[in-house]
Amino acid sequence: MCNQISEEDILTSIRNGNDTLQKLMDDTGASTGCGTCSNSVRKILARELNAPRA
Repeated sequence: MCNQISEEDILTSIRNGNDTLQKLMDDTGASTGCGTCSNSVRKILARELNAPRA
């Protein structure tokens, strides 16, 4: 994805309670460089927060 951070890293961070873009940035470092991946990170976050839970 970016900064050598994978989508799985982002998913793990979300599952660990990081439920805002800022929290994800702080935890993973995603979207802290040029910001090009911020839309992708936001989409993953929205998808996961809106996913039905078992």
